[in-house]
Amino acid sequence: MVHLKPGADATGQELRDWVRGKLAAFKVPVKVEFWPETLPRNANGKILKTELKKVFEGAA
Repeated sequence: MVHLKPGADATGQELRDWVRGKLAAFKVPVKVEFWPETLPRNANGKILKTELKKVFEGAA
């Protein structure tokens, strides 16, 4: 999941290409999903993975 900063523009393929130059091939994501709002975070700024799991379980 990716949330772009306001005014930023990128495609899923552009992001995958950039990551490919930084990570091992098996770590490059197969799919990039764009999230319309900021990712859910707790008071310490960490992403709430349980909230994201709920989104994916509902989509399956």
